[in-house]
Amino acid sequence: KIPNDSIRDRVVANSNSMKDQLEKEQVKENLQMYLEELLKDKKTKNDTENSIKNNLSNIRNNIII
Repeated sequence: KIPNDSIRDRVVANSNSMKDQLEKEQVKENLQMYLEELLKDKKTKNDTENSIKNNLSNIRNNIII
């Protein structure tokens, strides 16, 4: 069971083509690495949410293929 205070992300491919599925997997891996580094010192859900919100443009610019 996922705790109620969890923050979840979802990466969706543009289609079921092999190319799009591979890109989705790469985006998921890059996002996970980026978020782990960004959020490693956050202690509360609120701090985590604020950090993500404040870095959305960086996430879009650095993670999206």
